[in-house]
Amino acid sequence: MTLAIFFLALLSPLASAALSLFQKRGTIYFSVLALAISSACLIYLLFQHTELAWSTQWFSVGKHAVSACALLNSKTLLMSALISVLSCLIHIYSLDYLKDDERIVSFFGNLGLFTFSMLGLAVSGNLLLTFCFWELAGFSSYSLIGHWRSKPQAAYAATQSFLVNRLADAGFIIALALLWRDNGSLEYSVLFERTQSVAAFILLFIGVMGKSAQLPFSGWLLHAMEGPAPASALIHSATMVAAGVYLLITLTPSIPPPVFSYIYWVGTATCFLAGIGAFLSFDIKRILAYSTISQLGFMMIAIGNHSDAAFLHLVFHACIKAGLFLAVGIVIKMYGKDDLVHSQDIRKMGSLLMRSPWLYAGILVCLASLTGMPCTAGFASKEIILASVWIYESNTKLQNILAGVNIISVIITSLYSMRIVFYLSDDRKGGLTNYLPRMSAYMPFFTTIVLSYLVIPLFKVDFLPFSAEAGMVLSAYMSCGVILYVFLFKPRRLDKSPDPDFILEKLYRAVASAVRFIAAHALSLDRLIDKVLHLSVYLKVAFANMIGWLDKNAADGLVTLFAKTLIGFGQLIRAAIRGQVQSYLAWSVAFILLFILFAIFS
Repeated sequence: MTLAIFFLALLSPLASAALSLFQKRGTIYFSVLALAISSACLIYLLFQHTELAWSTQWFSVGKHAVSACALLNSKTLLMSALISVLSCLIHIYSLDYLKDDERIVSFFGNLGLFTFSMLGLAVSGNLLLTFCFWELAGFSSYSLIGHWRSKPQAAYAATQSFLVNRLADAGFIIALALLWRDNGSLEYSVLFERTQSVAAFILLFIGVMGKSAQLPFSGWLLHAMEGPAPASALIHSATMVAAGVYLLITLTPSIPPPVFSYIYWVGTATCFLAGIGAFLSFDIKRILAYSTISQLGFMMIAIGNHSDAAFLHLVFHACIKAGLFLAVGIVIKMYGKDDLVHSQDIRKMGSLLMRSPWLYAGILVCLASLTGMPCTAGFASKEIILASVWIYESNTKLQNILAGVNIISVIITSLYSMRIVFYLSDDRKGGLTNYLPRMSAYMPFFTTIVLSYLVIPLFKVDFLPFSAEAGMVLSAYMSCGVILYVFLFKPRRLDKSPDPDFILEKLYRAVASAVRFIAAHALSLDRLIDKVLHLSVYLKVAFANMIGWLDKNAADGLVTLFAKTLIGFGQLIRAAIRGQVQSYLAWSVAFILLFILFAIFS
């Protein structure tokens, strides 16, 4: 019964994706129903405290059998339920947001395929099966980002993000080979039996860096904003970008200690630089994209510090960021016709508090949670992570510097969050259209806010500001208040500056250029490899022919000459001893004459 419910939850999104192939508009409502069924099933299994390991033979390699495994426990079911519920809410939101889109059926099909791939990744118990769902999620995101085919920037962003992720996934593939060599299996239960090699997990982390947009692969997530707002909400919440963090959390028991330090450093650099990028940007979707990269870096910091708060922060951030993107989608439509033609510049927005106070209040709550304000959903995870930063085992001068950088990152998070609040509430700006979203657009947004608080009891943590670490966040807010007043609210000296060419963009362009170079020369390289292979074959054939000629004419010729010489010598001797007196007399005379000549001339 449990397995039947689980497979119903897993396959419902896939069924909705398959039905979209018929291109009937009515299938979008079935997609919503399918996601609702999937969510209900997973929530039921979660609250039943299901513990189950399912396995069946997939294929065999020599004497080794590879199994397809699924692990159902509190963590995998919570992640799966979160993915399914958020995807269901985004499906409902898309009914209104994309009601006039001619390719809405394809969009819902891609949403279903994306949800299926992430559910499979969440419950997988085999690293090879995880990689299959990992790649399927990459393909689905490519389809979602490039949904608007008439928009060249969207097509370019989709292609570039796809190629950059494939470059990072090369590390994942090599890691799979190394782990298979070392263990003879890729099942998590086998990998957990001992700490794995550093090289394998460094390569695996490179794949994670690509999927979770860590330096230097961060830029693809910024360009992914070219897709529709629902796609951005799905990619940035509990799905695509969280997949890498979730995989590291799952594999934590087998990660070698040196890799934790590497994860911590990369997370610190990404969190800090992405926070600065969010502060300097004016495109509201790009600000949220930078924010996602920064918060993913924060999760990496937690993993690098062996903190249990990484998964906690992943869940809270998923709800908060999904809500923010859904709200921003509504705001964007209020300030322009649609995502294809409007400006997303927050300097051209304002008066939202007067026009839609409930929407403004919801955005305020989400941003407060994002910054970790006490009494909000995001407070608990950030406080636990910050506490782990200060009590990290390697309490060296470098570690103290990195801890200080992480505190600054928290301050920057508060800074760009409050900056959004000020710009949206500024009544000196207008430009609002007559767009009034239906309840189907508002309901998912407010549900994500409620959901962020409902998941708190599942972790059994105290989110009230009664701990000693609360002073860190409070101090950060005090500092942010001063910075906001000096730089933004009073002189507004940043209003006229263009969007900066930030360092993350430059790093990403360098990576993207390398990928484009490889892609552009892939055909030439393939032909060159073919020519080298053909040349090697021709050389082998020529060498074989030369050896054949030498064998026939040199080796065989020498043997034949030696044999003929022996035959001639034998015939000569046989002629001398034929048993006839005349022959003996002739040979005797001949030898006497030779002896006389030799005696004369010597």
